[in-house]
Amino acid sequence: MLFAANMIAKYGEPEPGRDAIIVLGCGLDGYEAGTTLRLRLDRALEYYGANPSAVIVASGGQGPDQLIPEAQAMRNYLVRQGVPESAVIMEKQSRDTMQNLSFSKILLDGHFDGEYNVVVATSDFHIFRSLNIARLIGFNDPQPAASRSALRLLPGFYAREYAALMYYYLLESWR
Repeated sequence: MLFAANMIAKYGEPEPGRDAIIVLGCGLDGYEAGTTLRLRLDRALEYYGANPSAVIVASGGQGPDQLIPEAQAMRNYLVRQGVPESAVIMEKQSRDTMQNLSFSKILLDGHFDGEYNVVVATSDFHIFRSLNIARLIGFNDPQPAASRSALRLLPGFYAREYAALMYYYLLESWR
């Protein structure tokens, strides 16, 4: 838990006035966002509340055990919280963080004429790798909006994230 708090403190708050917020998917509970995903969405809503001209990219595909794409559940949640439907862009094809960010970049490149800047909303344990991938695929100075994680879930998330980081670095060393 201390490491998670340190990650949030390290990255701080995203700069105001960003053009887009990319919320990375993270599992559903039936047709609804699961606990970790709701925390990410709530973090994005905090930023959006102070920056209502930003668009929100709900990024997450549909796994074989999911009833709907994560992006759809995310959009539904955001709209119920008062975000206009026109402010939410759905990215429904991704299966992992690299695809979340790559496919979101394609959508945002088509949405904006010229340069734009982004905030990446994800969990505290996931922000380090997410920002590195965002830079790798071409986002200029992506800003973090890290959400806290449910304490009971942290050990499993950190174990998974460590494995994903090793995979990411091995993959990059072969490029």
